[in-house]
Amino acid sequence: DAERRRVLKWELTRGLYEMGLGKADIQELYRLVDWLLRLPDDLEARFHEKLYRFERKRNMPYVTSAERFGIEKGLQQGIKKGQVISGRQAVLELLEVRFGSVPEGVRERVNAEMSSERLHRWHRRAATCPTLEDLGLARVR
Repeated sequence: DAERRRVLKWELTRGLYEMGLGKADIQELYRLVDWLLRLPDDLEARFHEKLYRFERKRNMPYVTSAERFGIEKGLQQGIKKGQVISGRQAVLELLEVRFGSVPEGVRERVNAEMSSERLHRWHRRAATCPTLEDLGLARVR
């Protein structure tokens, strides 16, 4: 029962904190608990949200403005990287569906692209161009 495992995992994890152990000891024992009590992704997310709130309530750490700036910048970079990766996947998948296969040179060109805007344009063009050659990836820059 996944829900019961989530409750048990929470009780064990909370108990580690209440025993007064140091952070390193808690983390090491938590690895064992995490390994023994695997949860489906949705329950794992709920567990981690609860653990995050619990830790914040116990420690109340102060985050400096420089740290907040760094965290925000890292999040933005992660979002942009995710957009680029999904843009690449979308272009290649559409080309495979429309034309059966994607030549290695075209695949390399798409995988090397870092601009999510350019990938979006390629995706739109790939949906309407009559042939793979008309996509013109070699000419696009």
